[in-house]
Amino acid sequence: CLAGNMRRPLPCLTREPDAMLSDTEGALTETLTRHIGYDLLGPVVHRWLMGLHQHILYFEDGNTKFLYCARAGVRIEALYRIFCEARGAPVTGEMFWLSRMSACKGCFTASEARASDLIALEFQILPMRELIRSVLIDSGWQGTTQSLLKNSFPDVDWKGLYLGRFLGKTHDPSVADDVIGILFEADQYSPEIPESAFILHHHLIETLLEPNAPSIEEVVSGPLDAVVQEQIEQNLGEVVSETDDALYLHVSAYLNDHGALDEGEILSRYTPAMKELSRIITMPTRDEALATISKDRSADFGKILHVPVLLPRNHPEFTDPEMRIAISLCKPCQIELYYESLA
Repeated sequence: CLAGNMRRPLPCLTREPDAMLSDTEGALTETLTRHIGYDLLGPVVHRWLMGLHQHILYFEDGNTKFLYCARAGVRIEALYRIFCEARGAPVTGEMFWLSRMSACKGCFTASEARASDLIALEFQILPMRELIRSVLIDSGWQGTTQSLLKNSFPDVDWKGLYLGRFLGKTHDPSVADDVIGILFEADQYSPEIPESAFILHHHLIETLLEPNAPSIEEVVSGPLDAVVQEQIEQNLGEVVSETDDALYLHVSAYLNDHGALDEGEILSRYTPAMKELSRIITMPTRDEALATISKDRSADFGKILHVPVLLPRNHPEFTDPEMRIAISLCKPCQIELYYESLA
């Protein structure tokens, strides 16, 4: 990740690379943002939540713990709650205040026994040795934290339910079968699998689900518990932005409006929505490219830096357009912005 090697945040691009949008362009972008959020991501997220619900029912045996991984879990649980309440179903699971950063600290900087004690406190009810099926719920994509926990606590049967699964070159093959992609499992984009377009623009989902709050960098009930509790409060009390979080708000509105649809209708709406969303991700117009960018993605570890999904034309270091495309987090969108004739 580029940001991991940078000492400062990169200049960002959220809507327009060179100047403020005109009123007409702003209105068009707002219209497209609603279309992408409400009409397309709404049905797609609805289908994901239906699959998540079905998997939870399958794994539920009275001795399984379902854990929403912070930070994305905050919004995943909120969306899943809308889904369940529309059906009169209980919301299963608890928040797992454990990021990859805190998992690494809990597993490797303390003794194994101490790490076990600290992480076990996250489960509250059962000690680790009595747990049989622990299911992590997150956006995706290759189960990095799941791998860390499995190798540190092999007595627990760790499963992972993710929106999708795509495995990188450094993935842990020992957990691959337990990393479950609800919408898709693929290693590269394939036109025959519309959902695999998220591989090219997975930050569309990650920024959608990322709350406006800090990462949980320490272990709950550890030496810096006061810091953790403050971070948790900021996550639970996040302020949702009408501009930066427009896609999330449109998805929430769709679920509130259509949460009670039956399974057949959810699927019938999902198929054309995913097909169009795949086209927008892989071959966007300039306006569609801008409409998919909601906010910058925070860096993987520590979440101090923010990584721009698109780089501006006047970037002080990456002046070459091809270099900007090479390091962009969404290459199809970056190409469309600066090489419109290729679209």
